Amino acid sequence: MRNRDTVPHRYLDRLDVARALDRAPDCTVGVLGDYVVDAYYYLDNSRSEISIETGVRTRAVRDVDIRLGAAGNVARNARALGCRDVRAYGVVGDDLYGRELVRLCEAASIDARGIVVQHGDWQTGVYTKPYDGDVELERTDIGNFNVARAETTADVLRRLAADLPELDVVVVNQQLLAGVHTAEFRAALAGVIAAQPETPFIVDSRDYPDEYGSAIRKLNLDEALAVLGRDRDPDAADGADAYAVVEELAARWNTDVVLTLGADGCLVAHRGTVTVVPGLHVVGLVDTVGAGDALLAGLAVAVAARENTPDAAFLGNLCAGLSVTMEATGAVTAADVRETLPSPDVRHRPALAYGRAEREYHRETEIEVIAPIDAEVRVAVFDFDGTISTLREGWEEVMRAFMIDEIIGDAGEHVSNQKREAIDRRVREYIDQSTGVQTISQMEGLRDMIVRHGYVAPQDLREPLRYKELYLSALGRSVTRRLQKLEAGELTPDDVTVKGSLAFVRTLADSGFTLYLASGTDEPDVVREARALGCEQYFTGGIHGSRNDVAGDPKKIVLDRLLSGVASRGLPVITFGDGPVEIRETKKRRGYAVGVASDEIRRWGLNEKKRTRLVLAGADLIVADFSEHDALLRLLGVAPIAGAR
Repeated sequence: MRNRDTVPHRYLDRLDVARALDRAPDCTVGVLGDYVVDAYYYLDNSRSEISIETGVRTRAVRDVDIRLGAAGNVARNARALGCRDVRAYGVVGDDLYGRELVRLCEAASIDARGIVVQHGDWQTGVYTKPYDGDVELERTDIGNFNVARAETTADVLRRLAADLPELDVVVVNQQLLAGVHTAEFRAALAGVIAAQPETPFIVDSRDYPDEYGSAIRKLNLDEALAVLGRDRDPDAADGADAYAVVEELAARWNTDVVLTLGADGCLVAHRGTVTVVPGLHVVGLVDTVGAGDALLAGLAVAVAARENTPDAAFLGNLCAGLSVTMEATGAVTAADVRETLPSPDVRHRPALAYGRAEREYHRETEIEVIAPIDAEVRVAVFDFDGTISTLREGWEEVMRAFMIDEIIGDAGEHVSNQKREAIDRRVREYIDQSTGVQTISQMEGLRDMIVRHGYVAPQDLREPLRYKELYLSALGRSVTRRLQKLEAGELTPDDVTVKGSLAFVRTLADSGFTLYLASGTDEPDVVREARALGCEQYFTGGIHGSRNDVAGDPKKIVLDRLLSGVASRGLPVITFGDGPVEIRETKKRRGYAVGVASDEIRRWGLNEKKRTRLVLAGADLIVADFSEHDALLRLLGVAPIAGAR
């Protein structure tokens, strides 16, 4: 197996996998495996007290949420994706949680007639998850000492076998060591799979992936390496090592293999080809609980709809990416997927982004070439902050401190250091993920975090626009000081811009380029700051900034406008930016994207963290700054102008 289809754009050009959703209502999906419930307990210690009996402080529970977990969550997601007939096969105990699990199945319109009740030696599986704010505390599990009787597992298989002629796909979930998957059960199930070659089986087995015959396998890299008796190579976790692993397992089992790589998507071995299915770029809070279940459900629904495994895995991967944006074990709906399908945000070239693949440079320069430019371009879009201007350098730390203060509110000294550290980590992650989006969008994310942590009373919550005003007020003090120094002549424009950026913009304008400036910063501020730097006049296409409209991102609007006007002339636009938003939006519109991995403190040299984000967003070229002015111009097909710098 040597052919490798590795181009993410294959799926951006071929989004016909949506037809699986059209066919889903006519599909019947069976889900066999470990059925558990996820019991979420949301703590609010403002009502805790000292126990009279023990003298120990109690934990007060503000809210309880009981949901289907493991195989049950797979079934729930398949149902949410539009399958009208989803059937469950598994074991529960004769107990409170067993009855609740069956009730939850019925409430979700999942056929639970395949669920067998074992009386004795079995407690229904429960994952008890206490949450303090958005931090999950130590989990308590029920069901780890279950013993499945032979007659119980035989009954499960009997019920499955009776339904097999009506099933379009069977998902096999194995998550518990003390579950339904005894050695006898696994052997019998392998026999059922071998006897029913016309019915596709998909196996997601944490501990026994080697034992299910010709079924399609879905597993992660650690599980795959365990099958092969190898340890993970940290320097090749999503590169050649993963390719070699998925090829070897496909040959070992003589079947299709879906190897998941977390946020970076998955690799699919299918009929002699390994296909890269890109992961989704997610902005905002991330909760990975249930993502694997969502992927498995999407994969199964598409296979039931007779899609090939790579296209089915793409649908599954979309479901996983949407799942992580939901709190706890959420169900991804067909409507969620349809909304995402026309324009998904994907992660490109993870091995190269993380430095696990060799970089290639333009001749004897530090300009990294990922994809060469292959058409003449005379229209360019520039981001502003971090690409040209460094007037707002340090905004991340200002936003971090502001967000932490707003999340904690008046709780102050009552918030432990451990919780502060957890909040700090979550805020840093969010800022890193959301770099480049409009400030108003970031403030919507802040409000969500404030609500989730629960330190601020509902009546004290502010609207996103008010949070934005407060943040900009804090940031504006440093920006204003720099502008005042510019006006007083204490600083020159070169002191507060990325090295060579002003000269580069001027050269493009003098060479006949039509230049646009598009920024997530408020439009009046962008205009004022561009004027102060002396570059306003070069942007004859206009200066476009945020207008507090979340749906009206200025970068998307400008790119769409350009495409509608010049798309018929081939590659229409080149974009220069230091944030993933403008790079990603350019690639989705088939433009050429130059990532500016600038160090905003020094104003020259490469920022590796930025580079990683820009490569993942789809950058075709990476520059640290514009100091290699002439080489960059020639590479882009523009003749340098003598004395331009």
